Amino acid sequence: ELKGVVSKVRIDRGTFVEFQEGEKFSLPSSDNLSYSPYSIGRFIKQGDSIVKPAFSDSISVFRNEKKYHFVLGKRIDAQRH
Repeated sequence: ELKGVVSKVRIDRGTFVEFQEGEKFSLPSSDNLSYSPYSIGRFIKQGDSIVKPAFSDSISVFRNEKKYHFVLGKRIDAQRH
């Protein structure tokens, strides 16, 4: 399980995220083509909240009372309306 507020994001052969509480972790390449930017490493910003349940490959990013969804290591195609 991962849960916290992002304090730092670094992209260098992968995405490295640090929470305000000091916990650090690496994210595999994950894209959601419905968002811009679509890559999770470029999408996540300082101040975002991240939640990843235990034993799940889904990760949610919360920003400005909106929820954004990524699947770790996968690409989600753009939603067609």
